[in-house]
Amino acid sequence: MITYPLNRFYYNATDAELFHCTRNSGIYASDDFVCTVTGADNNVTIGTGIGWIRNSKFSGKVIAQKSDVVLDLGLADASFNRWDIVAIQFDKNNNATDLVVKHGTPASTPVRPEIVQTETLYELYLAAFYRKAGATTITADDVYDL
Repeated sequence: MITYPLNRFYYNATDAELFHCTRNSGIYASDDFVCTVTGADNNVTIGTGIGWIRNSKFSGKVIAQKSDVVLDLGLADASFNRWDIVAIQFDKNNNATDLVVKHGTPASTPVRPEIVQTETLYELYLAAFYRKAGATTITADDVYDL
């Protein structure tokens, strides 16, 4: 039986995950990972924040972003609207967590990309962006906090 933490014991990451799996997946506070846009380009800024991922019954991760990150969402489709998503993505196979942009499929009635939440690939969606056909910028009206 594992008891965590105790003095004079060495713990590995798997043991520490037991402590973090007691939390539900999510973002710590409403002012964490705030998304801002300038309205002048296709860039979005994701602010600092803390969150948790519970990717299995006995596995949990703490996520901390200590500085702002600027992401380029790229150009909108010329003919159809689409949804783009910015997500925190934990990849167990690569032992890494990153911010990723997931582009939706352009369509006359677009839908948001599907979220992935498995033990080996786990996403927390931060914001959705409604990309109007032919748009050259992202404005605050295009941003949806998730």
